[in-house]
Amino acid sequence: MSGNARAFRTHELPEATELRVGTYVDGDGACVSDGTATLDVCALRAAVASRPTSDRAILDAGSKTPTSDRAAGCEPNSMGLLVEYPEARVARLYKEHAVVELRDATGEPDVGDDVTLIPNHACEVVHLENHMEAHRGGVSIGTWAIGPRGRRR
Repeated sequence: MSGNARAFRTHELPEATELRVGTYVDGDGACVSDGTATLDVCALRAAVASRPTSDRAILDAGSKTPTSDRAAGCEPNSMGLLVEYPEARVARLYKEHAVVELRDATGEPDVGDDVTLIPNHACEVVHLENHMEAHRGGVSIGTWAIGPRGRRR
């Protein structure tokens, strides 16, 4: 049974008092690859910060966001997937930004555009952040605190 299926049935287990969902909440490339998520339920976003050339975009998401993990089943030469530009390649990661090659992409994102960035592996993404902006149907519904991650309160 997949992680998603187990999560949906946790309420049926009287011994379960909490659910630590991990990647299930956001979805990532590994989940898409193993069939436990589809592209339309993956939740992470980034914005286009710069377009230095016609075949390259810079995202406001660095190595702490898509991560450099190479997850099973994901494109071996990419650090993630841009849903709106599936032919694009997240080619390089730096601390504060990602370089996206658009050479083979259909269409071009503009500076300021939000793009759906599906990292190969999302665990580190959430682990390194203190807050997450929640959206439903493309509308912000609030900011959620990300709970304890080994920090003392």
